[in-house]
Amino acid sequence: MKQIGKRIREIRKQIGLTLQDLSDKVNLSVSYLSQIENGQVSLSINHLETIGRALETPLIDFFNGENGNEISLVRS
Repeated sequence: MKQIGKRIREIRKQIGLTLQDLSDKVNLSVSYLSQIENGQVSLSINHLETIGRALETPLIDFFNGENGNEISLVRS
């Protein structure tokens, strides 16, 4: 969760949004968004999808590391 929250904060700041701006776009409280960014709460996929749309960011970008290649898929 901390990595996802950190990534949300990075993207939000890159596009110049405040927590209040994002809160207005996604209809989640500023305090809840702050807790998400600080990795203090679990985040539902629905909320992550909503945040992703507001940040114009594909969901996979929240899971990628700095190198962009830290996700792997293993099929059984």
